[in-house]
Amino acid sequence: MQVKQVLTKLCCLIVITSSFYIEIASGAIYPLELASPRAAGTSPMTGQPAISANNRIFWAYPGIEYNIRASILGGTYPYIFVLSNAPSGMTINSTTGEISWPTPPDGTTVTPTITVTDAENSRVSATWTIRVDASRFIFIDSVNGREFDVANPGTGTLSNPFRRIRDLMEGNDYDSKRRNSHVNKIAYFRQGTYYIDGFLEDPGTISLGRMAVLDAYKPVAWLAYPGERPTIDGQCFAASPQIGARPCNRSAHISFYDSANNTYIDGFRIINMAYHAFRVAGTGNYQTFRKNYFSRLGPTERSVNEGWITTISSRSTAMGSYMSIQDNVFEDVDRGCFIKLYSTQRTLIEDNIMRASYDSTGGGDTEGIAIKAEPLDQITVRHNTIYDITNRGIGGNMHGLYSAEISFNRLYNVRSSTGTALEINQDGMANNVHIYRNTIVGRVSVRNTDSSDGPFTFSTNVIINNDPGSHIYHENVTAPSRIVLINNLVGSPSQNIINQNLNLTSSYSTYVGTRGYQLNSAGEPLPTPANLGSEGGGDAAPPAPPANLRVQ
Repeated sequence: MQVKQVLTKLCCLIVITSSFYIEIASGAIYPLELASPRAAGTSPMTGQPAISANNRIFWAYPGIEYNIRASILGGTYPYIFVLSNAPSGMTINSTTGEISWPTPPDGTTVTPTITVTDAENSRVSATWTIRVDASRFIFIDSVNGREFDVANPGTGTLSNPFRRIRDLMEGNDYDSKRRNSHVNKIAYFRQGTYYIDGFLEDPGTISLGRMAVLDAYKPVAWLAYPGERPTIDGQCFAASPQIGARPCNRSAHISFYDSANNTYIDGFRIINMAYHAFRVAGTGNYQTFRKNYFSRLGPTERSVNEGWITTISSRSTAMGSYMSIQDNVFEDVDRGCFIKLYSTQRTLIEDNIMRASYDSTGGGDTEGIAIKAEPLDQITVRHNTIYDITNRGIGGNMHGLYSAEISFNRLYNVRSSTGTALEINQDGMANNVHIYRNTIVGRVSVRNTDSSDGPFTFSTNVIINNDPGSHIYHENVTAPSRIVLINNLVGSPSQNIINQNLNLTSSYSTYVGTRGYQLNSAGEPLPTPANLGSEGGGDAAPPAPPANLRVQ
């Protein structure tokens, strides 16, 4: 190993070694916070916004499964989740915090309590109220539904659903943007295909515009009916002349703005978009994207922040809080990224699979997660798998980034021989970033760092690449002491540190549970196209992960 091991429990012991120093520290980076679920009108932390009673977590439909997942920031991962005072049939996954209540009885109100304990025995609890009320919900069924403005129209009930997104939006004319018959409703979508057929505003030369979903007027919680996978199809098509290798340059997208509080997108298949699937105000609070499958984005024109989920810059110091992006699969992005963040804080990106990001135009940027700008704070990127990328599995300008933690992720199969798996401080304007317990195959780069940047702390990672020394590449770094290295396990592919599944080999098994993403000797299986759900919709066919991970 290239980094000196200093095994001590003393805090803040610093050992100077050539161009960098090692700081030994322990404990959580941030205080343990239970963002959701929690009681309406409360917040996890003094000074932070309270969750609204309109959020999806407070409502269930009679006889239809209620399913949410806890959102946890800070503390020391992994966590243990426990429910108390739960109604009959409600369960929680003790490892992930996913809560299921299969058949909520009509007219009931329940108040369960969730308790979260982290790896250092810090603990936090919250009680929240769930009301079982059919009147709070609306249904859309592309196969059996009816439009809202025809003879014998659909009414949006389970027995007489609407047919299109246009019905949910109450039309596609300008005035429909602020019609509010369904405000604060929670929308269930049945199996079928849906198109962005509401009113489109602000079209561009290539963009068809955005469908505005304003939380003051429209339902902002969109759920897949349990056991079904509705599709939102952007119907992208070629520009003239065509951009890049495929005809997916022009489309509309869905934009949640106004306050964008309580946006909740759960369980969809989203395909064939050119710019974005969802663009959501970064200043919104308690936004959730979970269990969605995204495939086939772009390429389109440059400088439009192409990404499956992109937050909108406030162009000020304002930031939203407690966005959660969990359990999604993102794939097949041409000339863009999976997630792009502006103007948000206390944001959780967890347990997502992201693959196949490339650039068929030869000139655009590609990224997995882009931590972008204006401003950003306490961004948590935890336990994701990011692979088959041209460049920057995790990166972004990090312009105005106050702090972030990047932990327990797997990054591998960088397509380009000069590509970077992880890039920190692209614009030279980032502050504290903690990178720990990741397993990374590919270049790790720190850029444009002087004495006003950082510190950037790399701790207990497994890093495999052919760069010398610390295996962390410096580009325009004039203050190397701002790059802090703590007990990383680093080496080249030929050293056989990890196997085909990114787990530590027997020669390094003593580091299981202390270096890299692994929590135990079993590790986790690597995702492949075959086990992503076989949902289709994308053009990319990346190699199976083991083929590019052989170490010999």
